Amino acid sequence: MKELSKQIIIIKDNIKYILNERDLLSKLNHPFLIKMYYSFQDLENLFFILDYKECSDLRYYYSKEFKFNEEQSKFFISCLILSLEYIHTNKIIHRDLKPENLILDNNGYLYLTDFGIAKKIDNNKDIDKDEKGTLGYMSPEILFRQKYSFTADYFSLGIILYELMLCNRPYFGNKKQMKKLFKGKEKQINMNYIPDGCSIEVCDLINKLILLNPEKRIGNKGINEIKNHPWLKYFDWKSLYLKRMKSPFIPSLNEINFEEYLEDDLLDISNFHHNKYNIMFDFKLLNYKFDQFIYFNRYKNNNKNEFENPHQIYEYIDKKEKKFFDDLKKIDEKRNNKKKIKRHRKILSAAVIDKPKNLLIQNNYKTNIMVNK
Repeated sequence: MKELSKQIIIIKDNIKYILNERDLLSKLNHPFLIKMYYSFQDLENLFFILDYKECSDLRYYYSKEFKFNEEQSKFFISCLILSLEYIHTNKIIHRDLKPENLILDNNGYLYLTDFGIAKKIDNNKDIDKDEKGTLGYMSPEILFRQKYSFTADYFSLGIILYELMLCNRPYFGNKKQMKKLFKGKEKQINMNYIPDGCSIEVCDLINKLILLNPEKRIGNKGINEIKNHPWLKYFDWKSLYLKRMKSPFIPSLNEINFEEYLEDDLLDISNFHHNKYNIMFDFKLLNYKFDQFIYFNRYKNNNKNEFENPHQIYEYIDKKEKKFFDDLKKIDEKRNNKKKIKRHRKILSAAVIDKPKNLLIQNNYKTNIMVNK
């Protein structure tokens, strides 16, 4: 349950972002996104009931200096690519891709969450100048308040892949320092000195994702550019989507120290339970601001308003294949039954033909015994 204080939302002027998140979550439905099942409010708080994934986020594993290998990184990035393909198909930019928003379940699958600053593009146009995101993962076009589109998410994707493979980020610093770095030379992986544990293909993909110029960045012509890159070209997307693929990394709940994790600011919920700013609010007068935060029940929504899922084709193909093999199995069973019937008939007919012979043999045997006697 995600609990949000109305007091803090009003003070930070985040009402439009909360309402936007609620609206998007009510329509998003994909295997690699954290789904919302209910939304409701009381006098002082707003509530989201979301999917629960018990194995923490990627940031937790970074904090434990856990190093993922290339196979594990490919699996995580592929989960993220499918979720990005889904939201980009529906003209939504996430704008806040970072390890804290990538959560693992106990089977090792990766899920994208937190659509607080996500934005829907109308008429497939570039977003107006709007600086939103997290420094270190924010694309240069967002940081410099230039127009940007889906390729901004691909830059963040490249930073996440860089961090998975090399255990650090290419760009660090505050806003001023980041701008200076972006104005300087691009920080690319030197292809003459491939880091240990990395292939040429993964380094090439990272370099193409973190290009500062969005027009030259891979994915500018669509996400299939990324999916068809040599590092991912032969990846089994259907098996991943249907969750038939076994994750190369299975988290252990026993190894996660939740008490220690709760000490971090990442899961700090103290602001929701006391008046941090010592400001008295008359919530009865201010509740009109949250009139659009209406009650939502996914089970009663009947999926009427959900966004288009381009990956449902995998489910359709899977059903078709299942029907085909089921029909094939039935045909084989009928053939086998026919063969069994024919075999039984042959045995029966042979038994009928051989019956007089058997009787004759038995009679001769009896006659011989009588003669001898």
